[in-house]
Amino acid sequence: MHCATRAVTMENKLKSLRGIVDAQVNLASEVVVVLYDPEEASMKTLRDVGYDVYKEELLFIVKGL
Repeated sequence: MHCATRAVTMENKLKSLRGIVDAQVNLASEVVVVLYDPEEASMKTLRDVGYDVYKEELLFIVKGL
């Protein structure tokens, strides 16, 4: 990824997909972090629109602790 415009375009495209809650592109590290609702989206969702997905990390938010 070489320019900020492309990063913003990618973020907007990802955020427009059903089930994608947030997407953040880091140009310096060439990493995209995607937060998604697993009931509506998956890594396959990203692959289906042409993105290569190499790693999945799970983050659990526990309320009320």
